[in-house]
Formats: sequence, C-alpha cells, structure tokens
Amino acid sequence: MPFSPREIVSAESIDLPVANTPNVNQMMILTGTVSFDFKGSSADTLRRETIAFPIAKLSGDMVKGMGFASLASICNIGISGSAGWAVDQVRVKHDAQSERVMLEADVAVRDADGYIERLTYMAFVMAKV
Repeated sequence: MPFSPREIVSAESIDLPVANTPNVNQMMILTGTVSFDFKGSSADTLRRETIAFPIAKLSGDMVKGMGFASLASICNIGISGSAGWAVDQVRVKHDAQSERVMLEADVAVRDADGYIERLTYMAFVMAKV
C-alpha cells in the first residue's frame, strides 16, 4: 500500500491545447515538490516503498502519462558507512472515478538512520477532455 507525503510543498501546472492530433486535445505539464519522512531500516538492505500523491485534476481520459522524480532532500543522522538513497521508478496514473492524476514513485533507503525528506517531480499528461 503506497504512503502519502506529509505536504505538497509546491505544485505548478501548464495546460496546453493540442490540435491536429487524433484522440488528444490537451497536454498538461506538472511539476512540484513533496515533503515526507521515509527512514531506512537497516545498514545491510534497502527499505523499499511507494509514495503516491495527486498532481492534477482531469475530467476526461488520460491517453498517455509519463514522469520522473528526483531526490530533493536526503539526510543521514549518524556516521554512514553504507547509506544509499534511490528513486527506482515513477508512474503517472489516472483515477477516472476521482478525476485525479496520481504520481507514484518507488523510493528506497539503506541505513538505519538514513532519510529521504523531499522529492521533486515533473509529469507530462496527454488527454482527451
């Protein structure tokens, strides 16, 4: 089960009309930063989880969505011999019932006192509204 961020620190979007493309009439460019505390559990293995959060409202059909996320803030409280942080994969999904475009990012931390604190993201959505 994905976890949610503590806060969406910033979010920006640009909606562009698209012409002369079958099945698509809108393109959305979405960017922002989310804040959360994701703590590692061991110096030997990566703790892996998925964070999920809404990035836009879409009342039509999402034809294609893609995006990326990057570590924006990490820390390690003590001495680190083998700490590691990662964003492994990003997915952009549309929940037609709630009309929300969601971003899911698989994150990982190695070290018992290592944290991921913020992610920054960008997503592109092609839609028919």
